[in-house]
Amino acid sequence: MINYFKTIFFALLVTFSSIGFSQQTQAFKAGETLRYKGSYVLSGLWTDIAELKLEVSNFTASGKQLYSIKASANTYTAYDSFFKIRDVYQSWIDKTSLKPFMFTRNVDEGGYKFNIKYIFKRATLQAKYDYTYKDVTKSSIITFTEETFDLVSVMYYVRSLNMDNYKPNQLINLTVIIDGKLNKVALKYKGKENIKVEGSGNTLCHKFGISTDNKALETKETNVLWLTADAQKIPVLIEADIPVGRIQVRLVEALGTTR
Repeated sequence: MINYFKTIFFALLVTFSSIGFSQQTQAFKAGETLRYKGSYVLSGLWTDIAELKLEVSNFTASGKQLYSIKASANTYTAYDSFFKIRDVYQSWIDKTSLKPFMFTRNVDEGGYKFNIKYIFKRATLQAKYDYTYKDVTKSSIITFTEETFDLVSVMYYVRSLNMDNYKPNQLINLTVIIDGKLNKVALKYKGKENIKVEGSGNTLCHKFGISTDNKALETKETNVLWLTADAQKIPVLIEADIPVGRIQVRLVEALGTTR
């Protein structure tokens, strides 16, 4: 269960990165806060065991106007004895291009703690990668492309794209930087579907199947995400397999939006 929330963030955040990189119209602003409940099947029933939150704020660094985007995950105290999670992901992105300048990931899962930092040097397309564990930091340089994002920034970039251009069953491939490596991810657009959203009732959404293996999408679609089919493209539901079961993450509150 140590990788429970790593799986959630991978599925939730990487999914957004698979749409494409064109026709940008910003879909969010500072002050937006999205809150989710994470559930796991216990004794045959979906049980809420954690909360996830995404927060956008303004930030200025070296005269640049940026967004600071924070993604956090915490198990409820009642389940801390089972597996305690206190994870924080944060990205600082340019307000115009939505591309990242820095990303940090602070992990505390079941007593296992480590920190990750990327500093993106866009002039050379190289990122300085720092991994810290038990006060020891290892550094390396990662070469990336103009279309490379971290796990947080990519979600907000893609939320600003026009998804109506994609046809059902269209398969999109991408590369995203995760844990110091460039990873291949595949996504299949499944069209639009009405689903029930807490506080909003039936809501028309874009539906996606995701995988790290193209062939997996041909035979099964166990990892699925829905986001609102409107100008804001808010993620409202994700269901995904993990090695010891299945997880669900659903939107329960959206502040600073028009919802």
